[in-house]
Amino acid sequence: MPEFQEFVSSFEPGLVALQRRIEQPSAQRPSVRYEPSAGEADVDEVQIGVGLFPVGHAGALGGAGICLNNKAAGGALRIEPTPPSVTDLVLDAPDEVLETWRRILDGDHAPEQFFGRFTLVVEDASPDSCFGLFCLLLRLAGVPIGAVPRVWIEHVRQWELGVIPIGRSPYEIYGSLHNALVHRTVVHDIARAWLDGLWILCEALSSGDPPHALPAAVSAPRIDMARAFLAYEEQAYAESLSHATCIQLSLPMAGAKDRHRLVDAYLAEESIPLGSLKVFAHTDRVRPFLKSGFAVLALYRPIATGEGFDFTISVDPHAGVELSALWQRLEEEEDKRWGAERPCGNPRQGILGYPGGTRAGGRNAPEEPWYDGRDYTLLAAPRKLKDGRLGSKLTWTDVREALWEVYQPYRQLWVRAGAAALAANHVAAPDLVPFEKCCPETLPANSRVRELQRTRHLFVAQWHRPDNSAPAFRVTPTLGRYLAGCINRYPTASGPVTLAELPDETSYSLLELPGGIAVITEHGAFVLDAGRHDQVKFKPLEDEFCRALRILHRLESSERGTRDLLNETHAYFRGDRGELSQEDLLRRLSLEQVELALELHQARTVQAIPEARLFREALLARWGITDWLDSISGDVERIKDVLSSRSELLNSRRIVSFSAAALPLLFTIPLAAFLIDKLHDWRGAIGLVVGLILLNVLLFLGFLKFSAWADRRPPSASAR
Repeated sequence: MPEFQEFVSSFEPGLVALQRRIEQPSAQRPSVRYEPSAGEADVDEVQIGVGLFPVGHAGALGGAGICLNNKAAGGALRIEPTPPSVTDLVLDAPDEVLETWRRILDGDHAPEQFFGRFTLVVEDASPDSCFGLFCLLLRLAGVPIGAVPRVWIEHVRQWELGVIPIGRSPYEIYGSLHNALVHRTVVHDIARAWLDGLWILCEALSSGDPPHALPAAVSAPRIDMARAFLAYEEQAYAESLSHATCIQLSLPMAGAKDRHRLVDAYLAEESIPLGSLKVFAHTDRVRPFLKSGFAVLALYRPIATGEGFDFTISVDPHAGVELSALWQRLEEEEDKRWGAERPCGNPRQGILGYPGGTRAGGRNAPEEPWYDGRDYTLLAAPRKLKDGRLGSKLTWTDVREALWEVYQPYRQLWVRAGAAALAANHVAAPDLVPFEKCCPETLPANSRVRELQRTRHLFVAQWHRPDNSAPAFRVTPTLGRYLAGCINRYPTASGPVTLAELPDETSYSLLELPGGIAVITEHGAFVLDAGRHDQVKFKPLEDEFCRALRILHRLESSERGTRDLLNETHAYFRGDRGELSQEDLLRRLSLEQVELALELHQARTVQAIPEARLFREALLARWGITDWLDSISGDVERIKDVLSSRSELLNSRRIVSFSAAALPLLFTIPLAAFLIDKLHDWRGAIGLVVGLILLNVLLFLGFLKFSAWADRRPPSASAR
């Protein structure tokens, strides 16, 4: 294709001219202008992906500038179906339209003259927009359409429709490299983004390789830079998963009835635009739960408020699902919020849900409805109205909740609720309820744990699947979060669990049982039977739930008793409770330990089936009983050590006092013997000896009294 390659070479001087205009900008004639809501093109302007076709009353194409807006071309040029891309519009444009464009260019169709004269009016710098402009100049230069590689046309079209080549590394795909490069400047310098986009297009076309398989051996300045920014975007995507909402949704299959597919969805706020987020999300086979990529992307871009890209919900075309029900739900909510004030004087054309710009019944459709992607694979928020008001009254929370409400997997699921209903051999209609209407089991009356039964509940249900049109039982993180939400909000809320009410995955435990699962939160447990032949044995699980409640009650009582003991011990050490004794405190602390150990011993030695023991251990762990036990035991042990240490100290002090008091006797007895032997007046000697002995006894009693007083006196201020 020498003609094609020759034109690619001639395109480079045009990019040099564009770069020169970017580096020496003119306020009157900017090289590129961002205007997503542009009207008709002015003189020396080429609109790409935006603007209106100036068609006269006779159907002739006129206007001062060129409009390459495939979305507006369908109605204005009566092209059916509407061209799916700018590239298709340019390549399929009728001869009379091409002649009109040639007249407007007036000989300046060579790239160098074109970029030196015209201003590009754009809303993005996508591969389709850049390649579409390239094809326009190629056609006006007289290069035959057949010279354009079909593989490039198909790649750009599919990329515009959201289709990503399967099995290819993003680093080999032209679309992902292009987007990563232009998104480094697209927000703050749209002209520089276009220059980057056109340069990398030329480098890729010059390589001669197909756009879906650009090998690593292809090295050029923009391609190398694109790979570096693509690596940055891959890292940003991986980091975004920590704050994104990742759930499983059930979406209808396109063109089918009563066929739904469970898919992974990624919901996040995007503060920094990432050109290849969809590439990494759709092709991720590791992080999504179902290992098939995130088929649904719902993104909020605050920096694009009012531009139609602030809220977008898209699906991977390879997944075969569509969003028509969500589009309907969002439009209904907009009508409700706007009321009679929603502008509809000049309805937007080309919306699949409003054929011909009218509603059912003939009324005008809104001027700025939710965009439906023409096939319900992409929904985008309404753009700003002409008077400057936002076209949508919905918030990001509203959009997220609408997506969840329409496609949450349990909206049409019915279960048999309660252990009594499960024991029956038949399914009675009154026993079938949604998850959120399941009521907790009535546990055996026990005055010790009655209060706990008001705050911790046990729910029991069985999955009901009358035929293969109903959802099959599948354990997913979203199922665990939904059941946890049912537990946590009972009995304060009603209706389906909202997205905001779904707890995160760290706030519940999921235990897989023979025949089902158990979800445990700090407020109770939900046991779900899978509805198969291997049914869950509920009675042993109920027994363990009650046993865990008793242990919890014992712990709460023990904590109160231990807290009182700690307060009394503190008062004892301060000298405020002189009537207390160390022996009594030690005895009471030891009793607390014995009672706790006895309660746990009874729980551990009871005969139970393996899944019941696992259920009990999961309850004890989620309710913090194990850590609680360790904490209380540690507190009791530390206080016992302090009291024991003080007791040993006091005993040592008494021994010293006794020794000090008994020491004079060591001298008194030999002295008395000496005096009796030497003194002739034995009566006087005996009286003296008795006096000395009485004196020692008094001193000894005084030491004992002082020691007892010292034991009771409060510690000094320095000791505290």
